[in-house]
Amino acid sequence: MRFPVPGKPTRPLCLAAFAAVFASAAFGPGELHLRLESSEPAAGSVVGELPPQVRLVFSAAIERSLADVRLTTGDGGPIPVNVWRDSADDRVLLGTWPELSTGTWEVAWKVVSLDGHTVRGTFEFTYDTPEAAESAAVDAAEAESSVEMGVESGVLARPDAEADPATFPWFGALLGGAARWFLLAFAGLAWFDRSRRVERGSRPGRLTRSLAAGAVVFVAAYVGHWIVSAGAFGEASLGEVLTTRTGRLGLLQLALTAIAAAAAFGWRLRAAATFAILAILVDGATGHPAAAGNLFAASLSAAHMAAGAIWLGGLLLIIAEDRNEHHLVATSRAVSRAAFVVSILVGVTGLGMALLLVPSLSSVFSTAYGRLVLAKIVGFGILIAFGAHHKLRIIPVIETEGTGGALQRSVRKEALVFMLVILLAAVLGQTTLPA
Repeated sequence: MRFPVPGKPTRPLCLAAFAAVFASAAFGPGELHLRLESSEPAAGSVVGELPPQVRLVFSAAIERSLADVRLTTGDGGPIPVNVWRDSADDRVLLGTWPELSTGTWEVAWKVVSLDGHTVRGTFEFTYDTPEAAESAAVDAAEAESSVEMGVESGVLARPDAEADPATFPWFGALLGGAARWFLLAFAGLAWFDRSRRVERGSRPGRLTRSLAAGAVVFVAAYVGHWIVSAGAFGEASLGEVLTTRTGRLGLLQLALTAIAAAAAFGWRLRAAATFAILAILVDGATGHPAAAGNLFAASLSAAHMAAGAIWLGGLLLIIAEDRNEHHLVATSRAVSRAAFVVSILVGVTGLGMALLLVPSLSSVFSTAYGRLVLAKIVGFGILIAFGAHHKLRIIPVIETEGTGGALQRSVRKEALVFMLVILLAAVLGQTTLPA
């Protein structure tokens, strides 16, 4: 029996994968990971008397030592505001007023959320005489009344409005996605190599060392990017940035990745796999589940990524294997058994995180986060379809006809879809959780 054009059955799946990813990008992401919900003075307000304190309320908890607020007017440069986090509410930033003259002031703020995302913003208020402030309040009340009566009077700012996608941290998301892909690929391939007698000069051996080097480079680049974006060498000192929870975990992940890479180059594959998996578990301790204070969700996230690493490592092992049908069939059978188990674990842990972090079914369709989760589920379904196609159609043909090229070409496409899903997950990690 001749297998008819091996590449064609998987082409619609690849096209569907690209469509799912680009459709999710078209939806948004429309919201930043953290946003300013309210302020005193309010944005756009006219005040005749300053509030007792500067007060900024955010949508999520913020790091205590990395907040920065500056006041600017047309008459001079920025004036720093002494700020601190409210001991009663870790979402609230308080500050003391410097000496201000009357006029329009711009408030420029920068905060870092507990899961490490840096967000900046500005708003204006006018400090004027009490009489001017009272007149402005009357005008605002009349404008609000006209809106309620159906009279169009301009655009009102909403604190829950979606942010401009141009302000989304795309570079950080893509860099984080690349770091995660290299780390998962390295850990997964080392996990398979540890139980096989892989020679140093073999294709799997060379690929493992290449992925190890890539993991160190991209994890270091991502941690360095975060350190700079969090305000080191600018609003905050390097020590203040590195002593935050995210800073400590980033350094720990980088150290574990470097140890794993050194073990791989020393051909201690069991140690390499162990330390790489530990680096992945540290990664699971960051992000949305950890910032929400949900230890169960953080555990699910760590297990989700560790299982994904083994799945991806199996795909790369098949790609790197020689085309000898005996070796390739044996490798494919071993990878298929492992992939069956870890794909169930990936699905169960992913569903568990979605149930914990997405509050309602309507949020799946009405929020950027929910739509990205939906796109990721579509990507997971495509990966499952690839696995079934390989197991039921391609591997039996290899056993009867002795050609492995069809499987390796199809698995390359599956690995590409896997890469896109990881990048999608990185964008998801930068997107605001539904309220």
